[in-house]
Amino acid sequence: MENKNGIESALANLIQLSSEKGFLVFDDIYDEADKWFLSIRDVDYLSSSIVTRGIIVYDEAPVTDAAGSSEDEYDDYAQRDYEAVFNRVIELDSDLKDFINAVRAIVPPQAREMDQLKYQVQEENLYARERVIQMYLRFAVRIALQRAETYDCEISDTIQEALIGLVTAVDKYDPDSSGPFGSYASLWILQNIGRAQATQRPAVYYPVHKKEGYFTMYPILKENGYLNFDIWTDPEVRRIIQDRLGCGIDQAEDIIRQSMPIESLDEIYEMFLKNIDVDEIQDDVFENIIENEIQPNVFQNINPDAFYWNDGIYEEIEQRALREILEKLMGELSEREQAVLIARYGFEDGVEKTLEEVGQTFGVTRERIRQIESKALRKLSHPTRIRELKDFL
Repeated sequence: MENKNGIESALANLIQLSSEKGFLVFDDIYDEADKWFLSIRDVDYLSSSIVTRGIIVYDEAPVTDAAGSSEDEYDDYAQRDYEAVFNRVIELDSDLKDFINAVRAIVPPQAREMDQLKYQVQEENLYARERVIQMYLRFAVRIALQRAETYDCEISDTIQEALIGLVTAVDKYDPDSSGPFGSYASLWILQNIGRAQATQRPAVYYPVHKKEGYFTMYPILKENGYLNFDIWTDPEVRRIIQDRLGCGIDQAEDIIRQSMPIESLDEIYEMFLKNIDVDEIQDDVFENIIENEIQPNVFQNINPDAFYWNDGIYEEIEQRALREILEKLMGELSEREQAVLIARYGFEDGVEKTLEEVGQTFGVTRERIRQIESKALRKLSHPTRIRELKDFL
């Protein structure tokens, strides 16, 4: 367990809550996990601990017949104000307004509807599968919003990964052994977001196991105001991380680096140099020198022209490969985003245009073009995409 004290406190609170209500809904578990900054592994352990104690966990709170007397055509049994979630998402990214409105329009889950659908999904009923995905879209959006705000990342990226996690959960769910679907889906959603989510240094790739400490500590450092100044020079930050995670100084410093945005290319260059084992390189060079002094140079009689390479051909091959990758990445953008980038950077005619010129072409303001361009570049700079360009940078 990464956060033993947090798990114990969350478990105690949930046991107390279940004794008062007679049951729990998954939102109760998720809220406690959020409160104590629990990792995905800790949430899984917490959910299992609840179930093994015989506590009943529902996807949605059970309702009485009286609740069904609403004048609305459909009843919404969710115990949460999703309008606040939807409005906040649009506030963070207005480009998501159409998507959020589509989610708003989905008929909310009805009483015992999941009980009727879950076995049909297992039997590969396409309607049932689509309906379950739709029912839990807002649930995925809520988790994505919480993740984006907690870790200061792009809401569009977290929603994208949350939806992929939701679909995966629907396809893998076993109603007889996987427990409540809300609990099961949340783990897949969180796991998928965590795998793709970048640290505060998106240009630097960190494997998932390296980010676990960051995911635990970043909200804590943020909540206590440590991110408002140079945390690298503050020994108190290292002590807090070491005490909380029980880790060494090297891991603590690695977490601090992940929490600090890169301000310049010089920082990237310095990080590159830190990862080079100079002594090992010097040893290899020294060994090669000794070998060359002892052994005759077998290459001295070879005609250097035999190794001549036409630079023009090399550049042509490289440019062709780069163009193929760029076309693939551009294909992941909307048609408008593609058109704006093509016009701005002259991908087709070689002539770059100003924001004003592109705005006149599309009949919108230069500020709107700047927003579209910025959004497109953020998508292209996602770690999962930028890695495809690393050989050309």
